[in-house]
Amino acid sequence: MPTGPKSVMPVPFVRELPHIKHLGRFGQSHYLTAAHRAGHDEALLTDPQGVVAEGAITNSQGFAPVRRIDEVEYTVDGELMGRVSAAYEAVEWDAV
Repeated sequence: MPTGPKSVMPVPFVRELPHIKHLGRFGQSHYLTAAHRAGHDEALLTDPQGVVAEGAITNSQGFAPVRRIDEVEYTVDGELMGRVSAAYEAVEWDAV
């Protein structure tokens, strides 16, 4: 798992009943593998209109800076990400 800014590949996939957690993640796994084979860190799941629904695995990572979407490169502001990370880490977590 990369620790720095991620490269993501948009894919046309939206989970059925995303609010219900279950073991059936074939679509997510399929597109994550495709993204890895294409040189990306993550698959970005999008609806038919191209609206981002979630990442194949990103949701479990809180937030993640993005350096590339498909073949478009972006500059990540390290100072800004440091401030965001500090604010994120400062929030008290709820006990589960």
